[in-house]
Amino acid sequence: GIEVVGGTAAVLSLFVLSPFVVMVVLGVPQMDVSRWAKKNSQSEVDVIELLNTLFWNLNYWDSISTVAGEADNPGKTIPKALGIAVVVVVLNYLVPLAVGIATTDQSSDWSTGYFYAVAVQVCGGQTWLGLW
Repeated sequence: GIEVVGGTAAVLSLFVLSPFVVMVVLGVPQMDVSRWAKKNSQSEVDVIELLNTLFWNLNYWDSISTVAGEADNPGKTIPKALGIAVVVVVLNYLVPLAVGIATTDQSSDWSTGYFYAVAVQVCGGQTWLGLW
């Protein structure tokens, strides 16, 4: 049973992340890294929304304990897997965000769902990537 769940989770993860990979590949040649240093004109940060998002992103890291019995040598395998997962998750957030910031001008427009606008801009105004 765990092989089916793991395989399905891996396929779904690849499906969900693939538009971001395409956006990064298409966006890197269009990047203007000087935009990373620009200060956002909005100085207010919604701390409650920030904390809510951060805590939401931390969900399920502890659920590995429920399948520890299924792992070979869990004392060695689980810390290694969690270390790899942390690196992958951080890169999955930072790389698309860095490309998005460096390819768009309107930093004040960043809000929930703004990666759609980034994807459309990176694709030269076409919506196929944003609809994916």
